[in-house]
Amino acid sequence: MTRLEIIEATYQCKWFENSQLHEARVNVTDRLRSLANPKSLKVYVKNENFGGEPRGTKGKKKELCVRYRYHGVEGEITESEHRYLELPPKEWRGAEDLKNILDKVDNRRGVEGAAKEALQKIKGDRELKIRIMKAVKAMGKTAIEELVDHPAVNIVLAGLDELL
Repeated sequence: MTRLEIIEATYQCKWFENSQLHEARVNVTDRLRSLANPKSLKVYVKNENFGGEPRGTKGKKKELCVRYRYHGVEGEITESEHRYLELPPKEWRGAEDLKNILDKVDNRRGVEGAAKEALQKIKGDRELKIRIMKAVKAMGKTAIEELVDHPAVNIVLAGLDELL
C-alpha cells in the first residue's frame, strides 16, 4: 500500500456575476498523481502546472482542491493560486514522528514500558511535542491511532494530555 494516494483533485474557480454563482473546474487528478511520490507531494498552484486556467476564468482567483488518503486516513485540502500545496499537511508530520518513536522503543518491556519510554522522549524534546500535539489537533486521536498502528499509542496520547 502506498502511503500517499491522490483520490481526486480539481483546479477550480468560483465567482459571482449578476448575483449568480459561477463555477469552472478542471479535473487534475491524473496530473497530481504523476507529481506525487509514495511519501509526499509539493506543487506550486499556478495555471501552467495544470494545463492552463479553467475556461472563462481569466483574471479570477483559482484554487486547487485535493482529496487524498495518507496511511489509510482520508483528508481534504484546498490551496489558493500562487501558493504551495503540500501533502501530507505539515500538521500531520507529528503523527509520523510519533510512529517513528514507537517503532524504535524497546517493546520487550511491554506496552506500558514502551509508552513510558516514548513519552520520556517526547517530553524531552519541546519541538517534537509541539509537532505531535498539532497532529492530534489537526487529525484527531482516532486518525492518529490508525496511522501509528502501535499497541502503545493510546497510552502515549493519554499521557500527552497530562503533559499539557
